[in-house]
Amino acid sequence: WYTMSRDVRTVPGIHVLASLASDNRPVVWTNELGTNGDGRMFYTTRGHNESVYQEPAFKALVHNGILWATHRMA
Repeated sequence: WYTMSRDVRTVPGIHVLASLASDNRPVVWTNELGTNGDGRMFYTTRGHNESVYQEPAFKALVHNGILWATHRMA
């Protein structure tokens, strides 16, 4: 598991989409940069284990994250 040195929720532009139930640690978040949201980043701490890529829900998460980051999804 990642140990974060700060809470990403305090960073402007970051929107946490999912957290661990056990300790509220963010596991999926987005970041919009620039005044018009021109730069977009999608993050997830999942995916280090190869087996997770077989999960339909994880595949959809990554796919939708890419679409959102490339302005192909609102």
